[in-house]
Amino acid sequence: MERYRVILVEPQDARNVGSVARVASNYDVDDLWLVSVGQITWQARRRERILRKKTDTSCGSQSFPQQDAELDTAVAEDRGSLPLENSEDCGQQQPGHGEGIVTALDTNYWGRASSLATSDGLAQLKSIQVADNLVIALRGCSRAVAFTGKEGANFRATTTTVRDIHVMTDATAASNGDRQRAPVALVFGNEARGLTNKDTLLCSAVCTLPTSGRCTSLNLSHCVAVVLSRLFELHIEKPDMQQPQQQQPTLVIPPNENPSPVDGGLSRQACRATEEDVADLAEHCRQRLEALGHPASTADWSHNGRRRNNRAYQLYKQVASLRRLLQRASATSDEVRSMSALVDALGASSRLAGGEAPMEAVASEADSRAA
Repeated sequence: MERYRVILVEPQDARNVGSVARVASNYDVDDLWLVSVGQITWQARRRERILRKKTDTSCGSQSFPQQDAELDTAVAEDRGSLPLENSEDCGQQQPGHGEGIVTALDTNYWGRASSLATSDGLAQLKSIQVADNLVIALRGCSRAVAFTGKEGANFRATTTTVRDIHVMTDATAASNGDRQRAPVALVFGNEARGLTNKDTLLCSAVCTLPTSGRCTSLNLSHCVAVVLSRLFELHIEKPDMQQPQQQQPTLVIPPNENPSPVDGGLSRQACRATEEDVADLAEHCRQRLEALGHPASTADWSHNGRRRNNRAYQLYKQVASLRRLLQRASATSDEVRSMSALVDALGASSRLAGGEAPMEAVASEADSRAA
C-alpha cells in the first residue's frame, strides 16, 4: 500500500486526524498529508509571540495586561488546551503556483489526535506532513482521486470507482518505468464543506462512495477507512479471484512516427503525464495570459470569481476545460510539453512586429523558463 498517499484538506476535528492515522496503520499506508492553513498560521503567530516575549524580557520592558493575556494564550496553546474552532484562519487561501509551506504535524495544535490514533497509529501521526495548499501536497503524485458526495450541474461528475483506482494504480506503476514509485493521491475534504470545485479540478478523477438514500454523507475518518479497506482487499486478492476488467484504451503511435526517447529511454506510450505536469501547464497558461494583458492575476484566478471579474472567470473556465481534457485523455509528458511550447509560441507573436524572428522568440521564452 506504499503506492497511495492520503491527503486530508482542511480537516476541522483533531479526532478525525487521529482516527485516520490509526486506519493508515491498519493498512500499511505511511504517506499522510494535511492541507491546513490554520496550523501553519497558528505556528507563525505562536513563534512571533514567543520571540516578542524574549525581546521584552531581555530589554526589561514593563509588562501590560494585554500582553500578559497574549502570553497566557501562547502558553495554553503550547499545552494544546485550546479548541480547534478558535482558529481564525482555517479557510483555504489562494497561494501562487509552486509557492507554499511544508511542515511537520504539530500535536499541540491537534491536541486531541493522539488519543484517537492510539499507540498503533502514533508513528503514522508523527510522520504526517502539513502543507498550506493542495498543489504542494500533490507534488510527486502520478494521479490524484478526489472523494466527494457532491452532485449536480455545478460539480464534477463521478468518473471512477475504488476498483478502477486499484486497476489504474497497477497500470500506472507498470507503465511509468522509473517513476513507478510515484504514489496515487487519495484526496478527502473538510468534514463540513467537503472538497471545493478548485480542489476537485486539481485531481484527475472523482469518486463517490455509494450509500443508501437515508444518509449520503460519510464521516471523514469513516470514508478513509472504507476506501483503504477496499483497496487493501483488492491488493491482497489472488489474480484468479479478481474480476476481469475491460481493456483500457492505450495510446497507439503510428509506425511512421519515431518519437525520441524521454525519461531515461522510455517511449511516449510509456511516459504518461503526472498531475504536476498538467498543473504546470495550466499555470503557464495563466502566466502567459497575464503577460499579454489579460485579467489573469492570481487574485482573480478562481472558480468563484464571476462577480468580481467576469472576464478572468471566463479565462479560468477555458483553462480548466483544457485541464480536464488532458486528464481524461491520459496525455503523455511529451504531449503536455508540446502544448506548453505552443503556448510560448502564441505568446511570443505579439513581439514579432518588432523584428524578432519567430524561432528566436520561442527560443528566448524557453530559455527564460528554464532559468
